[in-house]
Amino acid sequence: MDDEYVLAVKKAASHWLPHINLKFDFVSGERGDIRITQNPPGDSGGSSSIGTDARDIAFWMPTMNLPMNHNDPRFEYTVIHEFGHMLGAHHAHQHPDANIPWNRENIQATYRGATSPHAVRDNILPLTRSNAYDLLPYDPDSVMHYAVSPDLTDGERAHIENWSLSDGDIAWAKKAYPQAAPMPPVIRRPRFRDADFDCTV
Repeated sequence: MDDEYVLAVKKAASHWLPHINLKFDFVSGERGDIRITQNPPGDSGGSSSIGTDARDIAFWMPTMNLPMNHNDPRFEYTVIHEFGHMLGAHHAHQHPDANIPWNRENIQATYRGATSPHAVRDNILPLTRSNAYDLLPYDPDSVMHYAVSPDLTDGERAHIENWSLSDGDIAWAKKAYPQAAPMPPVIRRPRFRDADFDCTV
C-alpha cells in the first residue's frame, strides 16, 4: 500500500474526507466494495459507478477506472471527480438548471465510435428533473462539471474544468454524508452512600 500510485490515489481522494462522515479503507485484493483499475496507457480519462450502483457490478469487474500515469497534471482532478461519482454525485453540467445550449448533432458526431449513444445521454445531456435526484442549486464551479467547448454548444457557451472542490461540492458532500450530531452533555448527580448521612428520628 506504499506504492507511489496508490499513495497518489489516496492523497487525491482524501480531499473529500473533511466534508463527509466516512473514511476510505484502502485494501489489497479484488473483493473491495470499490474496485479500482488503471486505464490502458494513453487514456487519461476516468470512469466510476455512481454510488450504490457499484453493488450491481460483478465482483471480478472494476467499479472505477483511473489514468495509469499518476504524474499527469490532470490525475488528481480525475481521482477527485471519480470519487465524487463513487460517493453518489452526478455531473454538474447535467443539472436541469444548467441550461447549456447543447448542439446534440455535434455531440453525437464527436463521440461517435468513442462511446455509445446511451453513454452520451448518461454523461453529457441534461438529467430529467425527478424526485430521484436531491438537487442543490446548479454549480458551474463544481469539480463534477465537464469542460465544455463551444463546438458542442451553440458556439458561444463554453466552460473550463475546475480541478478542486467548490463550495457547492462541499455543501453537497456535507448534506449527503452529514457529520454525526454531537451527543448532549450528560449531567451526573453525585451518589451518596448511606454512611454519608447520620439521621436520627
